[in-house]
Amino acid sequence: MKLSAYNVRTIKNDNRALIFNILRKAPASRADIAKRTGLSKSSVTMITNTLINEGQIKEIGTDEVSIGRKPILLDITEDFRFAAGIILHRSDVTVCLTNLKSEVIASTGRPISHFRCADDILDYTSKAVYSLIDDAKLERDKCIGIGISSPGPLDRNAGIILTPPGLPILKNTFAVDGIKNRTGMKNVILENNAVLLAMRENILQSGGKINNFMSVIISQGIGSAIVTNGEIYRGAGGYSGEIGHISVEVGGIKCDCGNTGCLERYVSLDAVKQKFGFDDYRDIVNKAYLSDEYATDILRYIACYLGCGLVTAVNLFDLDAVILHGDYSYRPQLLNSMIQKYINEKSFVAQAHSIIVAAPSERLEKAEGNSTAAILEHYFAQKLEV
Repeated sequence: MKLSAYNVRTIKNDNRALIFNILRKAPASRADIAKRTGLSKSSVTMITNTLINEGQIKEIGTDEVSIGRKPILLDITEDFRFAAGIILHRSDVTVCLTNLKSEVIASTGRPISHFRCADDILDYTSKAVYSLIDDAKLERDKCIGIGISSPGPLDRNAGIILTPPGLPILKNTFAVDGIKNRTGMKNVILENNAVLLAMRENILQSGGKINNFMSVIISQGIGSAIVTNGEIYRGAGGYSGEIGHISVEVGGIKCDCGNTGCLERYVSLDAVKQKFGFDDYRDIVNKAYLSDEYATDILRYIACYLGCGLVTAVNLFDLDAVILHGDYSYRPQLLNSMIQKYINEKSFVAQAHSIIVAAPSERLEKAEGNSTAAILEHYFAQKLEV
């Protein structure tokens, strides 16, 4: 069968994307890339040589761990292009620039209380993108686009932030069109902050050993994203992962979503503080590590309710792991071990294989860079002809 020009180009880009996805996790040799992609060694050599000539990847030396002839390692040229990110949060607004490895080049921000309306936010962030680019003495045409991170729910395809809990200033905001019109940039992508964290965790996790996991972010609300076989699971309309609105208490507390007994009404940090009457979660954790009974009971309460919601997710999606971000990230080992114990006792999936409950990868600490994950995914998967 004769391939059309379109099909040839698609296959070429798919193969380049395969190689980039490996190099985004860690440097690799041509032989290792061939083994992991299933491409022939000659195809890998041809594609990587082209990418080197374009300046997109580079040789960085030899793999000293290997026995015998030392293979040459390849890596992404991090400063070949850069991306801009806009992080919309309930407490503040941040704008950043990152290189192709999502390492932050520059950032700036303001408290959310500084803004009167959504248009003020869009005006500020649009101007800040170009201010950061100029201050860093970067070439504007090397910016591959802008990734916008926002709490959900949102309509990713239409680029609209819908009704994020605790963030009424952004209700029904046409974020993508607003930023496109103000910056003139064509490539602008809106993504749920929980999805972005899952994207970055999927890229950064060591060795890619976990292929099916849920990334959960706990703040004023509870958001999540599901990675299955290394890909984000979005569902029919892109609204999957709203674990905060799993009902854990029949006839329980009424939620803004219209349901009752939603998980986030019980285990968001604000809800737990209100129930138990404390101000400093860190103090509670420190006391729990000293075996204080009251503090330990608070962590058990969190583990019980959060574990209840997570058991449902584990049973539905047969997860390998749950990664917890957000308000419970301080000294998380004790709480995470309680949650893992609850899941192991209550989930029938746990009878077949273990489920890990863990903190995020260390390289996810710089949260600003996560906002560019969506635009980088788009760039590496589709915009490889530069």
